[in-house]
Amino acid sequence: MTLKTVVIDYVVEGDKTLLRVSTFYPDNEYDTNKPYIFTLDPGHTVSYISW
Repeated sequence: MTLKTVVIDYVVEGDKTLLRVSTFYPDNEYDTNKPYIFTLDPGHTVSYISW
């Protein structure tokens, strides 16, 4: 765990409202955290923005 915040919000993309999750994941043993952002559409399809 990174002990970083998790932000969950809604974004509109075209005619779809997506659930967006923004957080971080530990990249290595030196605690370098990388952004981890993905969206879910109404059909539960996951799209990665940053990973």
